[in-house]
Amino acid sequence: MTSNNASTSCSTNSRRYQRILTIRTPEHTCKVPDNSRTSSSAAATTKRKIGYSLCEAKNVKHRTTAIVLFYPLAATSLIVDVAAESQSYDNYHASVLCVDRPGVASTDSLPSGMSSIEQIGRHADDVLAVLNHHGIKSVYILGVCLGHAYAVQVARRLLRQ
Repeated sequence: MTSNNASTSCSTNSRRYQRILTIRTPEHTCKVPDNSRTSSSAAATTKRKIGYSLCEAKNVKHRTTAIVLFYPLAATSLIVDVAAESQSYDNYHASVLCVDRPGVASTDSLPSGMSSIEQIGRHADDVLAVLNHHGIKSVYILGVCLGHAYAVQVARRLLRQ
């Protein structure tokens, strides 16, 4: 897992459950040979915004458990807002979380040139940063259709912790 240092603040916008977390991540660098036949890469970090929606469990003691949703295609966290407004989550003994993929909604895009595997890995890092920021210790993962690849990567990283 890539080390992410989350900022201490979490902002909200007009959507009721939408939040933004700013983290520091290592910059993605491609090793490019220069004229001296050595590879160069930077070890700098960059700030990234992660957009997500979190519908917290009604009972405070259940807030360290979350159901993390992974949906296909655009995978916007708006699904949490829509379902929460219909009170679909009221009987859950867990919070419900959906993190926007890079380049979707409020989440910053990743640098061009990253492979699909690297992009899925960075999204997994984003999800773990949000989980850590909110002190979520127990996770249920729901990957739907093309969201399964993202769900599996997060599950793999959680098992390594």
